[in-house]
Amino acid sequence: MGIWTLITATLIVQEFATSALVLVLAVHSEIPLWPIHVIWAVTTLVDMYFGYQLGLLLKRKLKNNRWVGKIDRWSRDAVDALGDRGVGVALMLLAIVNFPYLNTFIAAWIDAPQNVSILFTTIGNFIWYLLLWGAVLGLTSFVENPSIILLVIVGIGALSHLSFKIFERAQKKNRRK
Repeated sequence: MGIWTLITATLIVQEFATSALVLVLAVHSEIPLWPIHVIWAVTTLVDMYFGYQLGLLLKRKLKNNRWVGKIDRWSRDAVDALGDRGVGVALMLLAIVNFPYLNTFIAAWIDAPQNVSILFTTIGNFIWYLLLWGAVLGLTSFVENPSIILLVIVGIGALSHLSFKIFERAQKKNRRK
């Protein structure tokens, strides 16, 4: 029962490296994969629902806040620039690299309809899930030792973190100019 709790917890959070490690463990333990897919689908839908509801709640509660007004103006400008179809595509692309609850929280904040935000977030998150399984199955088919797989996943995580930090510094330098 412990492995199922671990799988569920990691698929709620949906952080790539941790989820990959747990799924590698599941593959090596020869656990059937279909319940994992069902857990992913259910936890993703629940995450999206609660993220959207929390976004609506906080937007209503904080509507008179000065910072919320600035965020609302910025989000209206972004939605106007993207258009209706662009919002859906942006939500889908964001869902590939973002958490489903955060994505639908943002969608609620920009007043995107719940069905649109859930549809496009599900599509993007499904792409993330396919990439996750591609990494897991690729690693487990080429590398037998779970310790080496752990090192590979940690190394990939460190490289991606470093890449984002370098990109962030470059952006800060460009803003100063």
